Amino acid sequence: MTISKIDPAGLDIGQIGGRRNLIINGASNVWQRSTSATLSSAGTYITNDRWKYWASGATLSSARTAFTVGQTDVPNFEYYNRIVVGANSGAGDYATFNQHVEDVIQADAQTFTLSFYAKASQSWTIGIEPLQNFGSGGSSRVLGSPQNVTVGTSWTRHTVTFTTASISGKTLGTGHNFELAFWISGGSDFNARTGSIGNNAGTFDITGVQLEVGTVATPFEHRSYGEELALCQRYYHRYINGTSQFIGIGSWWVASAIDTGVTFPVAMRSAPTLVATSGSNYYYMLTAGNARYISGSFSLGRATTNACQLAASPDVGDTAGRAGQVASTSASSSIAFDAEL
Repeated sequence: MTISKIDPAGLDIGQIGGRRNLIINGASNVWQRSTSATLSSAGTYITNDRWKYWASGATLSSARTAFTVGQTDVPNFEYYNRIVVGANSGAGDYATFNQHVEDVIQADAQTFTLSFYAKASQSWTIGIEPLQNFGSGGSSRVLGSPQNVTVGTSWTRHTVTFTTASISGKTLGTGHNFELAFWISGGSDFNARTGSIGNNAGTFDITGVQLEVGTVATPFEHRSYGEELALCQRYYHRYINGTSQFIGIGSWWVASAIDTGVTFPVAMRSAPTLVATSGSNYYYMLTAGNARYISGSFSLGRATTNACQLAASPDVGDTAGRAGQVASTSASSSIAFDAEL
């Protein structure tokens, strides 16, 4: 029997062919930092990976919330993000959550369709604002025209289509990106950027965020947890969190200091910064039958996109050249690497 040759060029796969969703962690499955937190500093990643939170004049919190198993309002989703915005009324008050999509070239005079599932504690108008950021040393950012979406009290899938500006003549700097902002509250000072949504407060729930090229919202692209985690780890990697966790094999390069090598599970976007807790007996090095505790902080050295060195000075020194196991000893011990946009 002859098997006919398949002509890939003749396949009518349209918009759904290949990878579609430019948003990472759109279903809020990955929460390396915390599964719930209250914003303490505007412009901070606090909970679900890849989502950055901003607020002024209003409290804002985010929490992973599980759907009831078998629910049909938003089929095939396990979690949603519950955002609570406190009372605010000032012209300069606002609350927003954003995602930075790497590489602004993807948004060069491009038509996109955004889709998401959402509900709120009351009828709630939000603003969707696209931004083109040209990075450090690049051109000034370009704000796109906002579009408004009214979210009701029941789960509904919403769609928005917009076209970004041409980037012809712009200068690209380090870390250039395309940013998508969800304005959920915005006083009158921000009317031009929010579409005049006004000050809002209450509970806002969202999941299934998808941004794709074209004018049609296709079904949400579910990726496996492992793949989504790897995509997130390009920007942030929680290395250890808690007690009795192995950090690496270290050695005393001098009698008062140790070095430990760390290899990242995926190549990070750029050489990362270190985010680590420190305190009395948070870490130790087990060497020649002795526990040498580390009460000070680790420092980052020789960092690349693939690996780095952690250095520390234990409370009690040892013999230069001796090796040992470095581990955590406190429930508050935490080491992470950050290469976010």
